[in-house]
Amino acid sequence: MFRRLLVFAWMGSLPAMAAAMPGKAPAAVPAAAAGAAGTFAYLTRDGASVKVPLFAPESESAAVAKVDDEVITLSDLMRVLAVAHGGMGQDASSAGKQDFKDVLDRLIDVRLVVTEAREMGIEELPEVKQAVTDFEAATGQALLKERVVADVKADPAEVKRAYREAVREWKVKSVLFGGELEAKQNAPKLKANPKGFDALAKQLVTEKKAKGSAEGGWLPRDSMLPQVRAALAKLKVGQVSAPIKVPNGLAVMQLMEVRYPDDPKAKAEAEGASRESRQLKALQAYYAELVKRYAKVDKALLKSVDYHAAKPGLEALRKDQRALAQIQGGKPITVGELTEEIMQGFFHGVDRAQKEKKINPKKEEIFDGLLARRVIPLQVAADGIRESAEFKRRVADYRTGVLFSKFVEKAVAPTVKADEAEARKYWAEHKKDYMYPTFYKLESLAFSNVKDAEAAVQKLRAGTDFKWLNANAEGQIPPPRRNLAIEGTLAATAMPKEIVAALAGAKKGDYRLHAGPDSQFYAIRVIDVIGATEQPFDKVKDEIAQRLQNEGITNGVKRWAGIIRKARKVDVFLTRIGS
Repeated sequence: MFRRLLVFAWMGSLPAMAAAMPGKAPAAVPAAAAGAAGTFAYLTRDGASVKVPLFAPESESAAVAKVDDEVITLSDLMRVLAVAHGGMGQDASSAGKQDFKDVLDRLIDVRLVVTEAREMGIEELPEVKQAVTDFEAATGQALLKERVVADVKADPAEVKRAYREAVREWKVKSVLFGGELEAKQNAPKLKANPKGFDALAKQLVTEKKAKGSAEGGWLPRDSMLPQVRAALAKLKVGQVSAPIKVPNGLAVMQLMEVRYPDDPKAKAEAEGASRESRQLKALQAYYAELVKRYAKVDKALLKSVDYHAAKPGLEALRKDQRALAQIQGGKPITVGELTEEIMQGFFHGVDRAQKEKKINPKKEEIFDGLLARRVIPLQVAADGIRESAEFKRRVADYRTGVLFSKFVEKAVAPTVKADEAEARKYWAEHKKDYMYPTFYKLESLAFSNVKDAEAAVQKLRAGTDFKWLNANAEGQIPPPRRNLAIEGTLAATAMPKEIVAALAGAKKGDYRLHAGPDSQFYAIRVIDVIGATEQPFDKVKDEIAQRLQNEGITNGVKRWAGIIRKARKVDVFLTRIGS
């Protein structure tokens, strides 16, 4: 992690770190990224000028710079720009017009440092070789998986079921009984006569045998008790439930209507869940085929190996060369190999796991891990994945990151020291950067109409009690349906900037109006304001020390790159990015 952090922090695109970890390298630049049409890179080389469309296939090989014999392509540059600016479309191409020179210069510096790392023999270090080998294995497996699931889509019927289940709301009439005796006496009458529910419910309320009303209301599922949701899910429209245990007694409900509100987010989640489920099934089926193709498993022998038995014992099993699986074109997986894997897998000691009888239940899972590491590479080789341009690109990017970071660890980081006196001096000069944020204690009412929200603010400013207005104002959106939760003590840094702007200059007792997303309007009551305060040095000294360390490393890399640049041939071909 430290190696990846260094290189991407230096590149100024820290979000790329996660995308470039083993198995998650950035994908190749799409041929026609949305929003980038009509944007070109202008290159000058050997006196000739050419222009190359951004994100087009030509960008994969178009050289924008060269360090000795190592080429930096347009696609290399655009990937960094795209990740740094959060996408591969218009944002990336627009950003490219503005700041490509800085990013390209950093790319060149990285390549310069990597050439020096190679000169120092860092590439031959055992830990570097092992890291690259492990990444190659992970990348081959990742690309194979990507091929298997590339065409797997969500099941429309499955999506529909999951979506309707997620958004379903019930309109109900209900009565609440205070105890089991009242419920037992009256619930059967309600259940037996659904058409007379209203009249009987009113009678029970009048006679003070129950609380509630025959007036119906909608119950969003995210605000319902699980037992209520489960009971309503079994009812058809018009039917009456059995008594349901709720905090204040037992409720009997009549289902009046069911609806399925439009919710794009819920639909996207249902599609994603279905797609992931189908992809997992596709991968499982594919792996089962690989096992049949490349291995012959002795299931009887695997079942018979008992790691909890006193005999033959773990030491004897470690030496057992009986084959649990014959692998096509490779060494078999033996009992001894499985035993070694098991002994390494129990961090709290295999003897303890043996006594607690935890090994046998894990035996087949651990064996399957061994089997997968044998058969999947065979298919990776059969499909020629290691010869693919995408595999080579991901591995080359990873190797560059490892060499750069290892050089920084060995040549730059040891020379960077940030003592407490320096950190304290930095804190004294940048106190405004180390302040506790302003905190607001808030509560709010939400309305679907701006006029209602404005009227509420005016009434509150005129002295109307907030709680009374909350109970009586019409046109309110209930809390479960609100897009914003403007309640409690909130830090200004944790709130949307639009709300912070609405609260600018607010004092204790103020009321503000905020237009939220999706035509929701909020009347906000400012209960209290706690102004920004200075953080003491002891609270921030570690953060400052890390910042100074990072700045020192950045400056150290720049110095090294400047020195190396004088001894290397560097050519820059990119002159501008634009239309």
